[in-house]
Amino acid sequence: MNHIPQAPRNSVLDEIRRQRQPAADKLTKRSLRVTLLKRALPAAALLLLVALALAPSWHSSANRVTYHVTAGASTQASRMQGATYHGRDQQGQPYTVTASSAVQQGDDNVALVAPQGTSP
Repeated sequence: MNHIPQAPRNSVLDEIRRQRQPAADKLTKRSLRVTLLKRALPAAALLLLVALALAPSWHSSANRVTYHVTAGASTQASRMQGATYHGRDQQGQPYTVTASSAVQQGDDNVALVAPQGTSP
């Protein structure tokens, strides 16, 4: 026979449940954190999408030059085939200048052959 006094089963289970339950202040902090993140994460995702959509327009003076260099030029001047220049005028309107070729005539001078301009 077992001579150890045994506690009633319900009181043992209640004691285990009390040990597993977090304190009320911990539950309140966790609930507040979850609520905050439920609002902050979608807002951050929305801000990121807006930033990605607006990023190309942040470079208002994004002048770009595209060209193809021909190999084997006998002169020291650089020569480009299919030169294209994208820019903006004083009013901020975009324009494009294309030429069949371009030849460098100094440090800051380039001669365009058959230039054509467009403004979208």
